[in-house]
Amino acid sequence: MILPERLLYVELEVEKERLEDVVVRLGRWGFFHPEISKENGVFIFEDELILSQLQSVAEFLKIPPTPSYQKVNVEALKDKFERLYRETLKLKEELAQVEKEKELLRLAEKVDESFGGNVSKLVRDLRVIPFRAGTIKKEVSESLSLSLQSEKLYALFASLYHGDLAVLIFFPPEREYLFEKIQSAFNVTPVPLKYFKEEVKKEIESREELIKRKIEEIKRQHEKDVASALGFLRVKKRIFEVTSSGFERDGKKVLKGWIPEKKKEEFLKLFNDCRIKFHPPGENPPSLIQTPSFLKPIEEIVFSYSYPSYHDVNPVLPFIAVFVLLFGVMFGDVGHGLMLSALAVLLEKKGKKAIGRLMLLSGISSTIFGFLYGSAFGREVFHPLLFSPMKSVESLLVFSIGIGVIVITAGFIIKFFSSVHRESFEQVIFGEEGVLSFVAYWLSLGILIKALVLKMSVKVELTILFILLLASFLYAFRKTKQAATSFIDAVRILLENLINTLSFMRLGAFALAHGALFFAVFTVAESVRALKGGTLIYWLIVVLGNLFVVALEGLIVTIQALRLNYYEFFKKFYRGGGRPFKPFRLEVE
Repeated sequence: MILPERLLYVELEVEKERLEDVVVRLGRWGFFHPEISKENGVFIFEDELILSQLQSVAEFLKIPPTPSYQKVNVEALKDKFERLYRETLKLKEELAQVEKEKELLRLAEKVDESFGGNVSKLVRDLRVIPFRAGTIKKEVSESLSLSLQSEKLYALFASLYHGDLAVLIFFPPEREYLFEKIQSAFNVTPVPLKYFKEEVKKEIESREELIKRKIEEIKRQHEKDVASALGFLRVKKRIFEVTSSGFERDGKKVLKGWIPEKKKEEFLKLFNDCRIKFHPPGENPPSLIQTPSFLKPIEEIVFSYSYPSYHDVNPVLPFIAVFVLLFGVMFGDVGHGLMLSALAVLLEKKGKKAIGRLMLLSGISSTIFGFLYGSAFGREVFHPLLFSPMKSVESLLVFSIGIGVIVITAGFIIKFFSSVHRESFEQVIFGEEGVLSFVAYWLSLGILIKALVLKMSVKVELTILFILLLASFLYAFRKTKQAATSFIDAVRILLENLINTLSFMRLGAFALAHGALFFAVFTVAESVRALKGGTLIYWLIVVLGNLFVVALEGLIVTIQALRLNYYEFFKKFYRGGGRPFKPFRLEVE
């Protein structure tokens, strides 16, 4: 859960005649991540064409594949599938044409409505003066009017939607050709007049119904064959990709890949008829991440930063812990926390699981800190368990810096843990986030507190700090042979940690802003309370003010929590650049 699963790199030596059987067993076992090497050359799947055709047919007919490796005689069905592909392609084109015409019908209906239903009457009754219909952008209407006047043509305009206008342009019969010129010059979207006719609408609906009946009939006739053949071919292709990824050695085929270390004994029993060699996972193995199921949806947000490498800790847990903590500190309010939690539940029901789950945890954190601050719906309504941000500004800022120290220290500890996991003991001691940097950071904090707060001498501590910086300098100089760069790096690392700690003062600033904004809302509300109908206006301002500030500040606080998480915390320990462990499985996805 904290670290990716330990993997083993395995070589599986197989007799060529048993290769497919072994690969099928690997696929059914489902814990072997094959190494696909480009060095073995490019291999083309022999049934790629028919597979792509069947996938197109299945997508169009909405036929799910049957996940099975029961062999299907695809060659015998090839002619049938090719005809089916051409037939569905034709139906797809016809359906697309119907959709285009339906869009024109909808546009014609809107144009007709904008002119009070008179366009359809003109199309039906007007015989002497021809006209054309279309839509234009509102900003070109004046220049179009001037152009039409210069040509001694008449036009009608009506508001449509989103700043567009519907336009009817009337022509003498001998000058209809001018419409194409006008259409090109003023970017007029034409609406052919036939789409204003009721009989055309019925004809298009009838055509669409006929196409859908044909589609249903074809699906009924061929669903079983398409599903089984597609499932078989997709599985066959996966097997082909694994078999072709291996290389030959002494007349045998060798497959390479990774398995979870805890599955080693099971792997040996299942493939005891093969020659197996185990190796360390190598420099760039895939990462098998095990996140608790409740937090699993949030992986989507965290891994968008970068997928964890094999030697990283699982970043989901520290990300959530720090983000939720920072959010609560900046947005501590019982009422608003409950509002966020309720919204999170609705988002999850709508399928927005990643955002919903993170918002739920943030809402809970906000509620907890609301009790600590004594705040609910922007007002201090009960005695704070910790302190009131508006009344204890100094305590709030000290608390914010304390949170920063805790977060940065956590980053150091996680870095130690992952460096030991990598067996990079030199980095544990001398790295940018190593023991030397950690001790120098805490010693610097002690020096600042002792000198500025306690007003005591810090000569001994400064001497120790100098020795630590000298050790960091000598280590960097041994590697770079550049004195200036090594000195700057040693000082830079210490200053970065101290400045990053001060960055957490924004926690207190946003906690104050939260209280100040709601103080302003309630001040405005109170100012109108004495007016006629003031009680109603008061509550209207309070409710709308709460909704507006929660939305605005919630967004800002989220951005700040992400910024502190990624820049002050994540970069201390997280390397990223990994790839997920994707075992070879025969199930069709």
